[in-house]
Amino acid sequence: MTQDNRRVQTAVLGSPSSDDPLSLPTDHREAALYLSRYKGKRFFCGTPLGGCGWELMGKLYRDRVCHFAHHPDPMGLAPDCERRHVGADSADHLYVHRGLTSLAKSSQRFQGTVINGHCTDLLVNLRPGHAALKVQFVNLSADEWAEEDAALRTRLRHVDWMLGPKAIATAKYLVDRDGYALRVRCEAVDGTRVVKVGTETSDGDLEWVALSNCEIADTGIVTPLLKIMRSRNLRPL
Repeated sequence: MTQDNRRVQTAVLGSPSSDDPLSLPTDHREAALYLSRYKGKRFFCGTPLGGCGWELMGKLYRDRVCHFAHHPDPMGLAPDCERRHVGADSADHLYVHRGLTSLAKSSQRFQGTVINGHCTDLLVNLRPGHAALKVQFVNLSADEWAEEDAALRTRLRHVDWMLGPKAIATAKYLVDRDGYALRVRCEAVDGTRVVKVGTETSDGDLEWVALSNCEIADTGIVTPLLKIMRSRNLRPL
């Protein structure tokens, strides 16, 4: 498949290594409005997305899905790219990273693992050397999770875990240990991706709120439900 036939919904803004995500709406009117906000800006198939780093352009259609496409490469200089037919959720790890670092008032660059175009995990430092948020996007076995948790705790005083939609099984280990687990996902709202945080408790409840309704403490994320539980001296402590 040639480079300009690779159609993707997501890009990064400004440079190939940027961690500033873009997710182009598929509807013509919404996509045109979205692109107008970035007039004069450059879009790339970013390396934090598992992309090739080549420049992208917005393609607007009335009779089919709008998308980003790689710029034409008449000289045959473009690197190979494995990203093809990539949906709007392919940049969710960058939206999560941006939301968490913004809430923590941190300028930390993206620190995550991207394999075959998919992010498996990322780490957000709350207080370097003291506390961090570990966001897990793929399931870990009980042994894998325990090993990773122990490794992080050898160099950090506190680690708060958040589990993506494809790491639901891992949440059980946290519920069993702490009485709760934090979940994270992104939803499409007004042409962008909004980060939502879920609090799953040992009684089976799962409450979702916008990340903007949460707080950052030295020990991690505090959701409205966690604040209520702690004020009543219930688990978790």
